[in-house]
Amino acid sequence: MKIVCMAGLALTAILPTTPARGVDRTGVVRERVLAFAKANLGRKVGNGECAGLAVHALKAAGAKPRAAHGFPTPRDYVWGKLVLLVEATPQGPRMTGALNDVRPGDIAQFSNARLARAHFAHHTAVVADLSAGHLGLLEQKVGGRRFVVEGAVRLDKLSAGWIRFYRPIPLHS
Repeated sequence: MKIVCMAGLALTAILPTTPARGVDRTGVVRERVLAFAKANLGRKVGNGECAGLAVHALKAAGAKPRAAHGFPTPRDYVWGKLVLLVEATPQGPRMTGALNDVRPGDIAQFSNARLARAHFAHHTAVVADLSAGHLGLLEQKVGGRRFVVEGAVRLDKLSAGWIRFYRPIPLHS
């Protein structure tokens, strides 16, 4: 078992550090990312920036860190394997990929995204749940709060920008 200490919080992972043979390593990593984010609700992770939560969750989960260079611009972060792209169009949100492929523990990267009253110029969050287009998030640096909070958006309300969903990649895959 692995113990991770972060901001004075000791977490004991229920899963062994190295998954047994035949175990879905990607699923284990996603579970660990989500567990880390949930365990830190109400706490500041790293520097309190939105990306800090994802950086520390990936590290605690045994996943590869974010890519050094972003896509489509260097400012846009890449957190693993692209699962889904949701883009605003005049006809409404357009999806490249399948919404059903997004799972809790994936990382959402927003760019100039406007969803109803919410606007995310550049934002990162951990997917907590997804049901009927409702996206539950664990995130920080929202509304001036530099600690982990629960949030939610509706993907059908995307009227500008895009959201990319990334699947964390196990460090030793």
